[in-house]
Amino acid sequence: MYTPTEGDLVSVIQLLHNNGVEVSNSKAAYAQLKQYESNPAFCILLSTVFGADTNPVADMVLPVSWAQYRQLAGITLKNNLASARHALGEGAVKEAARFALKSLTNPPDTRIARTSAQVVVKVTALTSLEWWVGSGVGDLPSILLNDLLPGGELKTLAALYCLQYLVEDVPKQIGESSEHVILRVSQLAASQNDPMTIRKAAFRMCFNIYEQASLLDWNVDTLSPLQMGLSKASHSLSSVCTSLLECSCGEDSAFVILVLRTCSFLLDYFDFFGQMSPNEMQRYTNWWITNSAQIICSRQNSISGNQELVAAAIDLISTTVDLYDRNGGETAVAFLVSGVPQLIFSLAPALVRYALLSSEEVANIMDTDDYRVRDSTAVSFEVKGGTKDISEDDMLDDDAAAMTLRSSALKLVDVLSTFSSDATYQAFIGPIQQLWSSSEWREREAGIVLVGTIANGCAHELRAVLDSLVDQFLQFISNQSEHVCVVSIAMWSLSRISETVLNSSPRTMDTIIPLLASRLQSTSKRIQITSVSALNVIYGVLENYGSTAVVMPHLPLLLESACACLPVYSTTNLSLLVDFLNKLISLLNDQTTAERLSSVLQVERANRASLFEQSYTAMYIREEPNVLLDKDIFSLDRAMIAFISVYPSNEVAVANLSTWNGVLADIKNRNVTDDADLVFNTLLICSAYTNSVSTTILEEWLRSTSWALPVSAAHFLTTSRIHEVKVAGITILCGLLRAVGSGALPAGLHDTLMRWATSEVSEAEDPQFKEHLVRLIGQATACYPGQLSTVATEALKSANAALRSDVFGDSSYYFSAMAFDLCGALGAVPSYAALFRIDTMSQLMAQAENTVDKSEATIHLFQALVQLPADVFSGVFSSAIKIVYSWQQAAVNYPGTKEAIQSFLFHAGKTCPGIFQSILEGLPAAFRNMLVSFYQLQ
Repeated sequence: MYTPTEGDLVSVIQLLHNNGVEVSNSKAAYAQLKQYESNPAFCILLSTVFGADTNPVADMVLPVSWAQYRQLAGITLKNNLASARHALGEGAVKEAARFALKSLTNPPDTRIARTSAQVVVKVTALTSLEWWVGSGVGDLPSILLNDLLPGGELKTLAALYCLQYLVEDVPKQIGESSEHVILRVSQLAASQNDPMTIRKAAFRMCFNIYEQASLLDWNVDTLSPLQMGLSKASHSLSSVCTSLLECSCGEDSAFVILVLRTCSFLLDYFDFFGQMSPNEMQRYTNWWITNSAQIICSRQNSISGNQELVAAAIDLISTTVDLYDRNGGETAVAFLVSGVPQLIFSLAPALVRYALLSSEEVANIMDTDDYRVRDSTAVSFEVKGGTKDISEDDMLDDDAAAMTLRSSALKLVDVLSTFSSDATYQAFIGPIQQLWSSSEWREREAGIVLVGTIANGCAHELRAVLDSLVDQFLQFISNQSEHVCVVSIAMWSLSRISETVLNSSPRTMDTIIPLLASRLQSTSKRIQITSVSALNVIYGVLENYGSTAVVMPHLPLLLESACACLPVYSTTNLSLLVDFLNKLISLLNDQTTAERLSSVLQVERANRASLFEQSYTAMYIREEPNVLLDKDIFSLDRAMIAFISVYPSNEVAVANLSTWNGVLADIKNRNVTDDADLVFNTLLICSAYTNSVSTTILEEWLRSTSWALPVSAAHFLTTSRIHEVKVAGITILCGLLRAVGSGALPAGLHDTLMRWATSEVSEAEDPQFKEHLVRLIGQATACYPGQLSTVATEALKSANAALRSDVFGDSSYYFSAMAFDLCGALGAVPSYAALFRIDTMSQLMAQAENTVDKSEATIHLFQALVQLPADVFSGVFSSAIKIVYSWQQAAVNYPGTKEAIQSFLFHAGKTCPGIFQSILEGLPAAFRNMLVSFYQLQ
């Protein structure tokens, strides 16, 4: 093992200085860092620096504290540990573990405690929890729970950091032990003997873990070990929450906010609590609901600036009621909502008060309302990572808290209107009428937003006053002197009642649509957004009712207004405008109008392309500072794609595809990794254009460009860490494979993709991403049946192994889609049916809705099954026939499906007649007779 020299230590400390302390030349410093990362000994040097309490080079003068260099060394060590393990083996990992554990057990400050915890968890991810004892470094679980957690101050914080990161980053290793972790830590939070800072940090760790768990894919039938542990600990943690609320969390409002937010997450766990006594249920009702209502209604809280506290209390009640409604009242939290109807009238005045825009919100709106000022957040997308610091309160600033409070209040009003529409209407209609007649615009705006908020839940009650409501909205919108916030919220509220208007007074749409169109050219960005958004919503309502003909008399006006706005709108406004324009394109039936629109789109696209090129050149070629990439071109390309989908033009599609293909190659060559949104959108636009080109021309174009597009897509797919970029890469590749088959990929890329997908599909946790991977494997197999190498076979096996039938909800949809994807592969290689888990595939397909995709999958599967050896077919028949049951008589609506099922059943009658007859006889008589008659089995 390498032993650091003083000269090497000086060099690595200087490297850390150049990359994190005083960065005078970031490009040169980064290049130097990359050079060091290729040196296997780099991690040994970093471990030495990180583990040193003082500078190991005694005579080296540093401009900042040594702790800052230690922290930089620790972060860099964590990021390079995996490559060091590959190069140097376990010795490098052991060295890092030894120094990290040393720093963790005796941290000088919270920064080193956090960094030490991160390195410890990285080591655990590369090895295992058991490795710590086996390697002789130390018994990590015992050190954390028995030594550090009760150690006080920094030691306790270090343990909390490490425990949180372990649960978040290595959940499979923690598993059901998460129950023990939560129980120990929550008891620390409840302890009256520990300092408030430690108690809050302990509770904050519990909050962070349950917050992250809320994002996981939950399957109540088969919880993961981690979910089992969190479920078992949830009752105890909820009891701690109640106890903390009873003592007002030591009069610490930040602590109360944290507890209320945790209660909201714990509502999902009530089904795991078991039997609760009446006294316990009353205790929960008193402190989770009644106490929250008191916080909401207290004028002292709004006066003292506790807006985030009020928002947390509102969110707890709205989450409870919403959960009750979504489960049709069949939920363990039902006892919590029993008294809510009686609270509505007492809550209403406070909620109305909180619905008013704050002065901070108004200032923020007006500061950004000039349409000429670009929205920087819309053009500079950044994927953010990192972990929360449990040692500090994460409080919102006043502006954010005010916006959160209004949003929370309106959400509760919306939930209450669905939960108890009559009581909500009665409680709010009086205050709303008073607000509407106010001379103060903020009060008028609040009254309007409240009407829009109760529009869905109280639709029946609002019918009695619908005509007057619409008339008042139209007056607000048409009044050029009215405040922009009043006009914009009137548009939003009008769109919210548009379905009721269509059903009650459809001719009113002839007034609403042109009025909204007239406000598209407002100089207010807020009015621009809400007018085009309202038009999008109304069009969606008309489409749902098959009433888009209502738009036709207004089509010339709408097109004229939209085209006039194209050169003016930018970022979010432009994207929404294009959404609406794309809807109008589908209504075009006049060639002259279409040609004029095409000309307008192409001129504006050229303008936006020039702006993109200028900003891209400045940012990535000249590397100028403080440049924002102008991405409005993506919106114009979406409009072009929508247009050529109705009026095809291979010439336009190929020209634009070639341009974006060049951009994508340049992004790849320059290794642009700081803007995932740029890569994602470029991939998607390329994919959309490939779908707009005829198959023959697309195949010729791929050859002429030496398959640059699939090569670039594969590069980003296999190198990016961003989920959306990977999905976009798969979308392009699957689209090309579907369009041109074996001509889609250059030599060698097929196996590269299969190897990558094999590795990814076994590790992927997200069902949607897993389905994308299986689709890629299935599509590649179907297009290259002659290349069933070991690589392809392993890919199919991994895709088959990924299937699960014990899923529900969205997960069920994605796993059924995976089964369809594999059936597509069977269409090309039917012999592989013998290797697939037909029972699981059949169950997934049987529980899926009858669609075109299911039809194609059924045909491929049954055609493959009838080619199996008789004994294999007999073994899977009882599972596969479930698919037949699911189709019943609907198969006749999908060409080829009924015929494939008939062939499958006839084959069963010949191959395994005994099994077939036994199954038929076990069916209910009516269902059996239907099958026999429909599929002509006799």
